Amino acid sequence: MKQECPKCSAKTVEAKPPRFSLDDKYASYRREAKEKEREEKGLI
Repeated sequence: MKQECPKCSAKTVEAKPPRFSLDDKYASYRREAKEKEREEKGLI
């Protein structure tokens, strides 16, 4: 998914969160990305 709409140039958002799974292969990557985002905003 692109960061902005190619037609109207509006910022895109995810429609819904991914389905929960105990065998989530990408959970560590999401947690790492969220942690970096919090550090950039000064929340940690």
